[in-house]
Amino acid sequence: MSDMLNEALRTGPVELPDAVAMLDTAYLGHIIVLWSWALKQPNPDATDSTTVRFRSLDGRDREIAVPRLTFTEAITGASP
Repeated sequence: MSDMLNEALRTGPVELPDAVAMLDTAYLGHIIVLWSWALKQPNPDATDSTTVRFRSLDGRDREIAVPRLTFTEAITGASP
């Protein structure tokens, strides 16, 4: 995921919901990892949120609201 995100950052900032949308199949674990990485980025207080879809382990589609945090810096020291 870090490689995918770093590649996307070459063309400019990436919002958290857009990073989730780049995944072929997003699971809650992916969203949690991306969200935690986004929290480490220099972001002003993000008060706006949006809903993203993910697949639960039982195969059902789910939704969760995430803040519109923005990735502006490469992800380093992360496992793929």
